[in-house]
Amino acid sequence: MARRGAGAGLPEQARAAAGRGVLRFKRWAKSFPPAALALSVARRAGFLPTLQRRYPAFTALLCREFGLRSLDDSLDPLARSHLDFAVSTVARGREVRDGLARHVRVRDRAVLDVGCAYGGFLAAFSEYGASRVVGLEVQEPLLRFARALREDLGFRAELVAGDLLAPDLPARLGTFDLVCLNDVIEHVADPALAVARVAALLNPGGAAFFQVPNRLHPAAILRDGHFGLFGVSLLGPREAGRRVAEALPGRVNDVHYESLTFYRSAMTRCGMRFELLDAPSGDPELRLEAAARALHECLAQARSRSGDSASGPRVVLRLERLCRAFDSGLRARAGALTADRPRADAMARKLLLAFDTPFWRIFARKHAARPGRLRAPVLDSPTGGAVAPVSHGAPK
Repeated sequence: MARRGAGAGLPEQARAAAGRGVLRFKRWAKSFPPAALALSVARRAGFLPTLQRRYPAFTALLCREFGLRSLDDSLDPLARSHLDFAVSTVARGREVRDGLARHVRVRDRAVLDVGCAYGGFLAAFSEYGASRVVGLEVQEPLLRFARALREDLGFRAELVAGDLLAPDLPARLGTFDLVCLNDVIEHVADPALAVARVAALLNPGGAAFFQVPNRLHPAAILRDGHFGLFGVSLLGPREAGRRVAEALPGRVNDVHYESLTFYRSAMTRCGMRFELLDAPSGDPELRLEAAARALHECLAQARSRSGDSASGPRVVLRLERLCRAFDSGLRARAGALTADRPRADAMARKLLLAFDTPFWRIFARKHAARPGRLRAPVLDSPTGGAVAPVSHGAPK
């Protein structure tokens, strides 16, 4: 099957009307989420009404949820970004599916989407020929959207209300060849336990896909994707919770950011082989220069806005540390360029992954069972005690 690009899921007329704009957007695919790409093309070409005709039950439910008569109605920027994310659910599902199809067999395989919400990933895997497609969602009201999309498109999928951290989940659902967590694991209260649960849900040789936002990317610092707030991604969970409550009364912070090292270690402990799908590309000199400039611009903004909130001074301190660490890494790399080019290239890759990659796309394959080689995943919470049900992430 041909790979779908930034305009996947849009009517053919929309992609044709956008013309070369699609190609220009594709060049930025490493820096911006597919949702923004698809919806930019759709809105510029004026085809949101076409999407409403194509997905009548789904878009009618969205309009009621957002208090709109039409998807084109005006909204504040944060609400608009959430609506765009919802409308692009099928396009994003197809984009992820087509990327994964280069690494793992999808046709005639069992697929689980954790935090399925709007259901676009379920539609994408079902239409590709997966033998069983299951959507798990902890927020049961969100399953209304997946049911509406299933009604519009007629795909086959099981919709299950449940918590990934529930100890009986593997017994309830069975095991799968592919498990997807797209913008989900950062919303789970115990990500190490979540990784172990995913490993338990996989067949030997099965694979998991995680898309995880990078809190240190300058775009996330300037305006995080969950709350649209400056600097909140640099704060710990409690500090971020206070900042969210201060800026957005009634909203609750459920985001827990972890490092790539954390995810690599958690997956290795559970018998999965860790791999990043999107290695940094392009000219490293230009990217490092742009990243340094963007980080220092964030610091300048933080200093000018330090009095705007109680957390402002802490954001400044953390950005100062980040800028010093990045600048130190640049100097070390410059020193290695002439003496040890492979080492310098590895240092550039590490800096770009840490500071200039907006989303990490992780592919983790579970090792085939070999007696005496691997231990079963430990499913008890590292922190001990019962784990309360938590959100499975930003609606998809």
